[in-house]
Amino acid sequence: NDLAMAYDQIWKQWPSGTFIQQVLIKQLPPPTQIFQSLTGDQTISIIQTFAGFTAGSATVAGEFMVVIFLSIYWSLDKVHFERLWFSLLPPQNRRKAREIWSGIEKGVGSYFRSELIQSVVVGLLLGFGFWVIGIRYPTILAVIGAVAWLIPYVGPLIAIIPVFVIGITVNLATALIASIFTIVILVLMQMFVEPLFFRRKDYSALLTVLVLILLADMFGLIGFLIAPPLAAAIQILLRNLLGQASTPS
Repeated sequence: NDLAMAYDQIWKQWPSGTFIQQVLIKQLPPPTQIFQSLTGDQTISIIQTFAGFTAGSATVAGEFMVVIFLSIYWSLDKVHFERLWFSLLPPQNRRKAREIWSGIEKGVGSYFRSELIQSVVVGLLLGFGFWVIGIRYPTILAVIGAVAWLIPYVGPLIAIIPVFVIGITVNLATALIASIFTIVILVLMQMFVEPLFFRRKDYSALLTVLVLILLADMFGLIGFLIAPPLAAAIQILLRNLLGQASTPS
């Protein structure tokens, strides 16, 4: 509704505005036709897509809660669980299996701690910054930014687009300031905060991209989220196995 009102104001003001605004307004459809011009005959498909995204988001939230509870159970009885499945291995392999498991647990745990802490910090900083800037819906935009941070590679773009779109409903200056502020926060997190918790450069970016492509195609958003820790676990496993194979007996 706000976007529709903003477009209506643009349609009223730009015909008597600057030369560039007058040129652009001639290429845009009138407000009564904007929705139909954007969607054409695909209205039902777009509605279904948004409905599917909403349902998918609810599924992701539910699965995230399941992971949290399973993590709590694992933490409470970690030693017992480890002894149980190590007992299934031959005695001569248990020490090496424990080393591999410890490395995977440390690497994957570091990644999850890093991402969750950064996500919370990003949400708080963006929310406060948006409130100071005066952009509309600062809390919603901050939550979007915090969740987008968890999505590798494309997350920053997902965070910036709604900021600019909502900001333009106020004015262009607000949209640019809020977008630049978002970029600065994400860059600072990447450069200074993430290295404190997770050394990304120790893991192959190529392997991460390959796993991400595979899992994203199979599981969608869930695949995006689990690809980096899974790639880290695979690399730790390969390092230990190859190191073991190269060690003379």
